[in-house]
Amino acid sequence: GMIRCWPAVLYALTLLAAPAAAVDPWRNTSLPIPQRVADLIGRLSLGEKAGQLLSNSAAIARLGIPAFDWGNECLHGVVATGALNATVFPQPLVLASSFNSTLLHLIGTAISDEARALFNMGNDGYLQFFAPNMNIFRDPHWGRGSETYGEDPFLTARMAVSFVTGLQGDDAKHLKVGATCKHYAAYSLEEYEGISRFLFDAVVSDRDMADTYLPAFRACVQEARAASIMCSYNSINGVPACGNRHMLAEVLRGGMGFDGFVVSDCGAIGDMVTENHYASSPAEATAIGIKAGTDVDCGGTYPDGIPAAVAQGLLAVADVDIALERALTTRFRLGVFDPPGDSPYAHIPPSVVGSAAHLELARESARQGIVLLKNDGILPMSDASAKYVVIGPQSNDPLVLLGNYHGNPTHTPVTPADGLRALLDDRVVVSVGLPAVIGEGTWMFSDAVNAAADAGYAIIFIGSSSKSTNLSQPNLVEPATEKESLDRSNLDMPGVQLDLVKAVAKRTTTPIIVVLINGGPIDIQWLVESPRVHAILTAGYPGQEGGTAIAEVLLGRVNPSGRLPVTWYFSNYTEENPASNMNMTTYPGRTHRYVQVPVLFPFGYGLSYTTFVLRSFSVSPMSGPSSSPRNATFEVTNIGNMDGTETLLVFLEYVSGSLTPEDVPPRHALVGFARVVVPRGGRAAATITLPPSTWQAVTAAGQTITPSACWNLHCGSAVVQGLCITP
Repeated sequence: GMIRCWPAVLYALTLLAAPAAAVDPWRNTSLPIPQRVADLIGRLSLGEKAGQLLSNSAAIARLGIPAFDWGNECLHGVVATGALNATVFPQPLVLASSFNSTLLHLIGTAISDEARALFNMGNDGYLQFFAPNMNIFRDPHWGRGSETYGEDPFLTARMAVSFVTGLQGDDAKHLKVGATCKHYAAYSLEEYEGISRFLFDAVVSDRDMADTYLPAFRACVQEARAASIMCSYNSINGVPACGNRHMLAEVLRGGMGFDGFVVSDCGAIGDMVTENHYASSPAEATAIGIKAGTDVDCGGTYPDGIPAAVAQGLLAVADVDIALERALTTRFRLGVFDPPGDSPYAHIPPSVVGSAAHLELARESARQGIVLLKNDGILPMSDASAKYVVIGPQSNDPLVLLGNYHGNPTHTPVTPADGLRALLDDRVVVSVGLPAVIGEGTWMFSDAVNAAADAGYAIIFIGSSSKSTNLSQPNLVEPATEKESLDRSNLDMPGVQLDLVKAVAKRTTTPIIVVLINGGPIDIQWLVESPRVHAILTAGYPGQEGGTAIAEVLLGRVNPSGRLPVTWYFSNYTEENPASNMNMTTYPGRTHRYVQVPVLFPFGYGLSYTTFVLRSFSVSPMSGPSSSPRNATFEVTNIGNMDGTETLLVFLEYVSGSLTPEDVPPRHALVGFARVVVPRGGRAAATITLPPSTWQAVTAAGQTITPSACWNLHCGSAVVQGLCITP
């Protein structure tokens, strides 16, 4: 009788195989992302949900969900670790010196190409990144200032928007990689007089918050549509940033319309218990964080904290689901739950990593970021000298060029000594004279002094170092003068580097050129004033191709065009203004917008090897409503004897109008910039668009308004007076 059963069994089996296997809605790429997200959330247990809100989310085997890393770094290049590498571009402060937002977009695009290529090769952790650093370089002591785009909110916004849109790509449905604008908000101090960034309470006025600390974040959210925001370690007016419902729910989501996910700086949720004692238990800290709007915990508090907080009645599952919805939406947009070939970025090949085009982009950005601070005519150097002596701890140190937050470069970085050798062959003699930027070592000066005595030029490379923040070699301990967790105590040249220069200056007659490899500004008054120092350049931390760019500028193959994105103060400035004071206007004032004392070099300073003349500068229309689009037009001539690029910076000055005295804006507000290439003996025109927001002011109460007012616009020494604008 059993034989007769076979046809029925076979028929049943064919029935099972007949329809296409039903796809779970969360896996169905034809459904809208919100529907897919909701379906997936509905399948997860509370413990599984908690595990997905951690910066290293665990795999869920029963659903086939892979592990996910929410936060690699790509501040100025993908942080590639282990056996991998990626192009290391110049540090962001150097990129800001270019005043070239187009360049930032190209770099963001190159970085995301390399990230996708590494992901496509089967490497995890190359889709979601904790960059850029949007904080304002408020105080020159700050150890992380070189990670930023400088001290100006307008410049920072323009640079960051270009970088983020380059990272995230322009596909309507798919994110190329996810960017995280950090650290929200008012973060610019590592440690001051025993108070660390984990304990520091940034006391910020409504006006400073709206006018200085938030504009770049607003641009990141509203213009660049950044996938993520990172909340900072510090407290803001008494409430930790990652537990600050006012700043996250009301200002960021309500006021700016942010719809992505918020991630904590790493460990900040746990810090509420262990550091600033804002919460009494991990469960309470978890509830405070999630209810305030911190969706993802970079740290280890949420996995146990979420189930505990729910069990204790501190947190509703619905609140957890909201956080999960925001976080998972980004993972869906990145395509991690889609078939591998579906992403428009699935075919970016490994060959883009360290490609010739990317290395040239790294060189070009280093060239544009070099700022000429002093030149008595000695630069560009002649290439006919018999001997060029290269001196100083920064002259042949590959690692210092990479700044911080970098991974493995695609090749050993080109040092300044390498760059000069490539152009001048064996006429370059390297005699370092001092092994490190910090510490002693005067007994070594004699070798350098003797080498310099009969040279045509003594090129001395000194400055600062962020070397020990090397994410690809976590156990590396190298001397640093400024970095994450280390602010400077003063603005002086570190160690005995200045004595090295003085030794060459006093014991030889060889012309001295100083090149600074540095992050934050240094008080170099002696170098500026000494007739023995004929020229000074600052190259910042110029990345893996930096040495080539420096050599090209020194020899006149490239005409420097960079401008300082920060004010360089005299060293006594910091004695008058504690680093812990967040107020922008307190005497002597912070940044170019508010400073009230003489400075060593102003914001926007930078020389050229040629001479530009601004022939015309006009604005049209000169009056009428703020909503009318306005253009500033310029004509620049080059009357020197070298092709060059002039960088035009436009500043707004309030003259008169409906504002009360306490609401008058800073007297020096950057509202536009442009780079103009002008051939030798030639002329070129430029136009800068002035959007309606140009004419806005932030009141003492932190409200942004458009007053009825008359303004002056400044560009260099030229001024357009009497622009009278109505709301």
